[in-house]
Amino acid sequence: MPRCLRELSHVELRPRLHATQTPCVTGRFSTRITHETRVGLEAQAAMSGQSISQVAEQMIALGLATKREREQSSPTQALAFLVGNLADGCSALFGDKTFSWNTDAFAFDALAFALRLLLERLRPSESALSRYLREGKDVDELDREMFASPESWAKHQFYQLWDELMGVQHSLLVELPTEEEWTTNIKKIASSPVNKVIFKKGDVRKIFQYAFILEKVRRDLNLKTRPRGNQPEGGSQ
Repeated sequence: MPRCLRELSHVELRPRLHATQTPCVTGRFSTRITHETRVGLEAQAAMSGQSISQVAEQMIALGLATKREREQSSPTQALAFLVGNLADGCSALFGDKTFSWNTDAFAFDALAFALRLLLERLRPSESALSRYLREGKDVDELDREMFASPESWAKHQFYQLWDELMGVQHSLLVELPTEEEWTTNIKKIASSPVNKVIFKKGDVRKIFQYAFILEKVRRDLNLKTRPRGNQPEGGSQ
């Protein structure tokens, strides 16, 4: 038997169900994996408290979702890649010294100029939004005030994001709710007749995942949150 086959391990996947669930698919799926992959699955299973088959199923689902995501058109992800590439490129390396865009003013200014050049090249020649703001029947005066110019809409979006980063708009605990907390608290809030926003369980997890991301951004960029009372009147600075 070839060595590569001798080094393969066997993993069997079974449907994972809760007591109240019925399987949509029955049967088993088995495959052979390398020893390194098996070790990785075992380590992940030990950390998460799940079985190897459960971890393997999750990794397969994640891989399929990633593949679908890569096949879909996403201009925003494409822009994020270009911005990241320019951010790394505008940082400078001399010997063992690195001058990064987020710690050096020269590198930062270089990145800002490069981003301006990039956005100028990517700018569309026409705006369907401008025509819709003039002619749309469901556009009210408040909409027209916020969209009075690209600059006014940009300020609105910037301050909304910046306030979130500074901890002004939301003060979420970076901790996922337990099943009991979800049942006793979140569902009561969502079912309230005065609450116009209907939350699903997955929505709540997305909110907390977003809080995780914001906290990581603060750490990476060395941003400090400020309580609402410390914000200057008239908006953020």
